[in-house]
Amino acid sequence: MYICVISRGYPSDAYKMNGIFEYDQAKALAGAGMKVVMAVVDLRSFRRKRKWGLEHFTRDGVEIYAMNVPVGRCPSGLLHWFGVRALRRLAKIIEKEQGRPDILHSHFTDISRIAADWAQRERIPLIVTEHNSKMNEQEVPPSLRKTARQAYACADQVIAVGSGLAANIRRLTGVEAVVIGNVVDAGPFVKGRSTEVAGSPFRFVSTGSLIHRKGMDLLLECFTSFYKKHPDTCLDICGDGPLRPELNHYIAEHGLEGCVALKGMCSREQMAAVYQESAAFVLPSRVETFGVVYIEAMAAGLPVIATRCLGPEDFVTPENGLLIPVDDQDALVNAMEYMYAHAASYDRRKISDDIVRRFSPETIAGQLESLYQTVLKEKAEEGEGSH
Repeated sequence: MYICVISRGYPSDAYKMNGIFEYDQAKALAGAGMKVVMAVVDLRSFRRKRKWGLEHFTRDGVEIYAMNVPVGRCPSGLLHWFGVRALRRLAKIIEKEQGRPDILHSHFTDISRIAADWAQRERIPLIVTEHNSKMNEQEVPPSLRKTARQAYACADQVIAVGSGLAANIRRLTGVEAVVIGNVVDAGPFVKGRSTEVAGSPFRFVSTGSLIHRKGMDLLLECFTSFYKKHPDTCLDICGDGPLRPELNHYIAEHGLEGCVALKGMCSREQMAAVYQESAAFVLPSRVETFGVVYIEAMAAGLPVIATRCLGPEDFVTPENGLLIPVDDQDALVNAMEYMYAHAASYDRRKISDDIVRRFSPETIAGQLESLYQTVLKEKAEEGEGSH
């Protein structure tokens, strides 16, 4: 089976998280014995340093064809116009050099609408995986609803990475999405996983972009209150983003320099090393579609504190952590108190084994392969019925 994964980017040394979900999935499919090509349409601005134009290389068994067009912020119609033309050129090259794909599998709303052009022109089945966190917000922009409806209408199957997202897709567009989670590359985290609580100080760790949606502002406020009662604790935050200056100012203003560290963007290996020294993971996100960072932390054996934000509810249980309401300071402080007192009671090896088994590359690739076969069978039957 030959799958073409259509993506907004691929991970690089400069931008480690760019297209990471798509790339991890492509690797998993290749590892399961499928032929996999990634068609990358990168429309980020010229400020994102990279090679312009066409790229082609092989990595981890995946043939990657990328068209880098420095468009950046512009009206959605114009962005779509550039994207369609970039993908048409890629499609022509890919079909000439690699043959016609059996399945096109696109990720995220905008790219999926672009991918629909290729699927319709060449009559290739299209699978769409939705990750867009804006689809889980209380107020979904009308333009996003329109784009989603247009993309999903051309899809043979829509996948949501979480059940909360699937419910919102149904509510907003009337489309029934199947739920298949993201692939989690747990290798570095399992390798360094802890089976018991690290020694003093009691260390909380959090990972995520430093943006409002991730709730790092709330986390710092609650940790400040918690720290006054428990001065033998500290907090490490892995990640970067536009709120970093504001968070640094808060840390300095409240005299937290000795117990709170903003570690910046970290590789998976660096994160795994931090987790090995930590007692528990905490991230009070305001909205998620899935929540890979929670799963990576659990793969490292850490119990987690998560919010009911339409992502973590699918996999956080009393056996591996705590679920609290969104934007609830008292609940977050109480959860940190509970974790401080009970972190040692969690079976860390079981936390790791269970979550890795559920979201391993082999598990997710198997679910996707089964879906691909079903779609291809249905298309074949449709073709027979039309004769």
